[in-house]
Amino acid sequence: MVTNGELELLDSKASRKDFDCKIRRWSPSLGFDLRYHSFWVAELKPKELPERGGRYRLVVRARPEAGGDATHLTDSLRAPPRAQAKGKTVALSGGFVLGPGKYRVDWLLRDPAGGYCTSHWDVTVKADDNVRLAIEPNTVAPPWGTASRPAVAPGARQFHVKILANFSNTRQGRATLDRRDSSAVAAIVRAIAREPRFGTFSTVAFNMQEERVLYEAANAPRIDFRALGQAMATMRLGVVDFKKLADRNSATRFLTGLLTRHLSPPPSEATKPDCVIIVGPKFFLDRSVPKEAMAALEGSRAPVFYLNYVPRVRSMPWRDAVGAAVKTYGGYEFRITTPQELGKALEDILSKLDK
Repeated sequence: MVTNGELELLDSKASRKDFDCKIRRWSPSLGFDLRYHSFWVAELKPKELPERGGRYRLVVRARPEAGGDATHLTDSLRAPPRAQAKGKTVALSGGFVLGPGKYRVDWLLRDPAGGYCTSHWDVTVKADDNVRLAIEPNTVAPPWGTASRPAVAPGARQFHVKILANFSNTRQGRATLDRRDSSAVAAIVRAIAREPRFGTFSTVAFNMQEERVLYEAANAPRIDFRALGQAMATMRLGVVDFKKLADRNSATRFLTGLLTRHLSPPPSEATKPDCVIIVGPKFFLDRSVPKEAMAALEGSRAPVFYLNYVPRVRSMPWRDAVGAAVKTYGGYEFRITTPQELGKALEDILSKLDK
């Protein structure tokens, strides 16, 4: 809820600064979830922080110039105790997502003592004609919130898709999950989840470092991202199983078993997918998946697509373990470095399924 006093401050054309607060903001950029993200950072002086720390209340209002209701986003941001603040400033950050259009943004931050810092700005998002976006024009939403999917066009066929999401590090020696890789994989999965022609989902999330399936759900009308996030929080990449460490073929056997199970499901499986989409960063094994092991996959009729996230165009141009397996199977691999490449890949997948 937004109070009347907060609404008055949002309506005011003048900025207010009861405490030292500097706002930095960035132009909206297209994310791998095929929505435009607008980020901001509030920089506070350590001397301005409460002695014991506390929570700052945030209110952001964005109103499309084309008309329609304004969207209010609220949040509670935690600041550290004054003595624990490091550096010259303390940053509180956030953002929101936008569809193409022009917007008026009114921003408000209230400190634990009841002081206010406000700011107002205009933002313009230009549509990319090369990408079918996952958000409608003149629309504002939380950055990672669940968004409704567009309606399916009359007569369009919907597909049951199985997603294998590899939440692993490209660099295997890291003791923590690389946020860049994991965030990109999660955003790509969100883009798949918002595609209206994908009607039902079977989702499998796994981690190659732990050689463990983190999350699994079958034949659901939507992906439960909350449950998926909770499952990812259980990963312990810094803990190494000695038996797996001593067995150089352990990871290869895990990947072979995973692909065999999900690319060639048993006849008893109630609902077979129309396609399998594998999403993940490049991951290399000491030994490749044996070709004879891949022969077991020939009985599956579901086409397989590999959306291989590559953060830099020229990094690691060679095919990884999953890509080699998909090639042996006869599937399709797409290198995903930009959101535009993801949008084109999804169009190609739907085109192949229609045929």
